Amino acid sequence: MKKQLFLILLFLSTKLFAADVEYIVDKIYFRETFNGKSVSYIPFVKNAKGEQDKVTTRVNAYIKDRFMIRSFNPEYTDFRWHDVRFVYTIIKSHLHIEFTGEYQGEEKHKVADNMFFSLTSGESIDNKTLPLNSLFTLEGYFEFLHNNWVETCKKAIDESDCKFKPTPYDFDFEVLDKEISISLKTTSENNSCGLSHTRTYSLEDLAPYLSAFGKKIVAGNKYYKLSRMEKILFYKENKSALPEYYFVTGRVNDAYNVNLALELNKKDLSSVKGYYFYEDKFAPIELVGELNENIIYLREKDDLEGAGFKFMMHYTFKKTGLQFGDKYLTAKWFNSAAENGNYLTFVSFKMNK
Repeated sequence: MKKQLFLILLFLSTKLFAADVEYIVDKIYFRETFNGKSVSYIPFVKNAKGEQDKVTTRVNAYIKDRFMIRSFNPEYTDFRWHDVRFVYTIIKSHLHIEFTGEYQGEEKHKVADNMFFSLTSGESIDNKTLPLNSLFTLEGYFEFLHNNWVETCKKAIDESDCKFKPTPYDFDFEVLDKEISISLKTTSENNSCGLSHTRTYSLEDLAPYLSAFGKKIVAGNKYYKLSRMEKILFYKENKSALPEYYFVTGRVNDAYNVNLALELNKKDLSSVKGYYFYEDKFAPIELVGELNENIIYLREKDDLEGAGFKFMMHYTFKKTGLQFGDKYLTAKWFNSAAENGNYLTFVSFKMNK
């Protein structure tokens, strides 16, 4: 009886509305299993009637999995978390839960994470926001990086004490007020050797490379003010209007660094165009080609019998392949002297949507 009363008093409720259904997000009090000194609050979603429906069942199942607990009743589960705290927002029938805490495995480590849900289906939703390349023209993205980012980033990487050297194409970015800030992606390896690199670019720096859509995003005074959830919903609402761009960096025959930018024609899905260049010099070579089932053939536009690339999607494991779910993408560079082609080893593969 005492424990039941204890749990009731520790439910702190806030009402949320999604569609015509009222939902409540409670905080459930847990003490960690090891010595019981640390207090955590875990989110629990229910409808206003206190009943489980398809939304609450799915959301709460995901929350249980995330915190690795068997039950929301602290009596019946092993709890290995310390000092978990969370905040949430709801926008357009979507719930965002952001939490911090520490997890006790073999060692205790800090965790900061986000969960996003549809409050009409209960499903976890993709948390993707606009990628940096969605703001640029096909030609402008690599040209901007080559002229403004890659060289300084490589210098920072080369001068670091990191044993594992990251690629300068693995970065995070943030849209500011008429600026964009780009930072080398933070990893535990980078942190351990003190590697960091950030640069900020003004609208004037960016303008020659941005698409009309990108200029609106950077020049406007709305996008950078949006919350994380609002940015996710903005991306969902606008991604269908974006062109189909693919940006690839890699090494041919483990010797030549090349970058490729490709566009899939949205009206004629069999038509592909783009360009490639050798990374030591931005001198784009135009490519034209076609998509035939799982294969993309590309040739140099000015030499259709000469060099080109072949991309192929496989349903079985390929050592040189880039994994997409249960499929593997391979690529080869070929010319008249290398008819069988030389494999392209992927360094990065980015889509703009």
